[in-house]
Amino acid sequence: MKTRGIDKVYDIIVAGGGMAGVAAAVAASRAGARALLVEQNAMLGGIGTAGLLTNLIAKSPWFGGIGLELLRNLEDSGGAGPYDPNHDTPYDLEQMKLALDTLVRGSGADLLLYAKVTDIAMRGGAISGLELCGQMGKSAVEGRGFIDCTGDAMLAYMAGEPYELGDEDGATQAPTLACHYINVDWDAYQAFLAPYGGDNVPAMRRLIRLAHEAGEVRVADLHHPGAFRMVGDVAL
Repeated sequence: MKTRGIDKVYDIIVAGGGMAGVAAAVAASRAGARALLVEQNAMLGGIGTAGLLTNLIAKSPWFGGIGLELLRNLEDSGGAGPYDPNHDTPYDLEQMKLALDTLVRGSGADLLLYAKVTDIAMRGGAISGLELCGQMGKSAVEGRGFIDCTGDAMLAYMAGEPYELGDEDGATQAPTLACHYINVDWDAYQAFLAPYGGDNVPAMRRLIRLAHEAGEVRVADLHHPGAFRMVGDVAL
């Protein structure tokens, strides 16, 4: 199979179009670099879109920069609740996809979707290019610098860098199964949690411990439960 070259050599190529990859590509392009963002899915956002997470967990007075800019754009379009540094911020999934596209293209960065990194080229001990596979077959891009935002360090791994996997026993976190519910009575849900502390995730973790002690669940997996509010009367 032939590999098609793309007639550009980029200053920066970012692999992975999740939230970190978007911020990296936008920052590089705004700084004057010829930047390319490569994403294997049909959309940007990673867990924040394709993973169905619809709640911005940014409870910090230091949250700002491109992330806050993105959130303000969503607020202006009605796609996110008002930002409060003391609470999570719900957002609309589809409007987040559009806001990310707009942010990247508005920065001047190039974007390739449906582009999975399948191999790398090395020169002088450093990455010099990527082999990509997408809907139109294989292609190759060259760059002077690379940022690994794949989420699982695939560029570093392909380049032969040392890595760690899992905890001290090699165990990794199980994948999250997310789904959406509509017409949720959020007030009733909050009232149910009130005796256990009221705050969403901490209260659910207390409940899972109680369920484990009662023999109702086999493992006290604190990642198991969780409900996050979306814009309107929808919950995840």
